[in-house]
Amino acid sequence: MRVSGNKILYHHRIRISVSGCPNCCSKPQIADFGIVGYVRPAVNTDTCTVCGACRDVCPDTAITVKNAPPLFDRDKCLGCVKCREICQNGSIVLLDQGVRLLVGGKLGRHPRLAQVVAEFDDFEVVVHKIGQIVEEYIECADSDERFADFWIRIKG
Repeated sequence: MRVSGNKILYHHRIRISVSGCPNCCSKPQIADFGIVGYVRPAVNTDTCTVCGACRDVCPDTAITVKNAPPLFDRDKCLGCVKCREICQNGSIVLLDQGVRLLVGGKLGRHPRLAQVVAEFDDFEVVVHKIGQIVEEYIECADSDERFADFWIRIKG
């Protein structure tokens, strides 16, 4: 993308937001690129008493307990670890750790939340992926096209 004229405006700049927790306080959902840390909880079935405390505390209703150890809905679970904190038996453990890459968020006249593009366990791979997307933007965006508008146009 090439900016017409000789003045770079705020919306011409690419914004990246990094958040170490799933609450996303640094606004990665409204940045061009958002990087959000995550963990995946799992259950030690040998020590779980199926009490349901983890289900009750989950703010994302990502846990189901029906006379069996808890099941996690991976699409809903943001990895806030409240389930692990409430478990009196220490049955909730944290497995995979990594980062989610969100792309295409923006505010303004037509606000839009960024889309989760992928999850990565290696931060260097995330940086490389962002570089690839920025290169595509530079090569293929219309003149003065904002990054989020470009992303929406090519990825829907």
